[in-house]
Amino acid sequence: MKKTPFRILLAFLLIGCSGSDSVQVDNRLEEKIHLIIESYQKKVADPDNLSLDPPIYEVHFMKREDQCFVVINTDYFYRTDLDGYKFIKNKLVTFYIEDSVCNEDLVKISDKEQEMNLEDYISEEEAFDNYSPAWWVFQLRDNKLVATKQGRHKINFE
Repeated sequence: MKKTPFRILLAFLLIGCSGSDSVQVDNRLEEKIHLIIESYQKKVADPDNLSLDPPIYEVHFMKREDQCFVVINTDYFYRTDLDGYKFIKNKLVTFYIEDSVCNEDLVKISDKEQEMNLEDYISEEEAFDNYSPAWWVFQLRDNKLVATKQGRHKINFE
């Protein structure tokens, strides 16, 4: 029982020293990430639901047919080629392809050489590959993130 306050303090210190302050997320994107995490956490907390609770949410930027998209998905491991990370609602959120033209200042990483202190998380080198993530796709339209496709967990983003 005496170890619990110490563990909580240690967790806060590790999060505070993680380098996640060097990652700035635009409000438009951070709002979507918060909504996704809140909604998915409600789903996995339901005892009748058999979904696993993923420790990681990934954010990717991509371009298809001259249109820009942001893809957010759940995962159990992180890819080692990540550009940066941040803790949001006690979940690790990793960012990939930060320098993509489709990023459009949604994510700014001020310290590309930030220390990746993610020893409590599984990397792709240690991962199992039978996990099917939940995912959400947003298109950048008129300076807004518009939900266009979703995987098995549907969320009303309006």
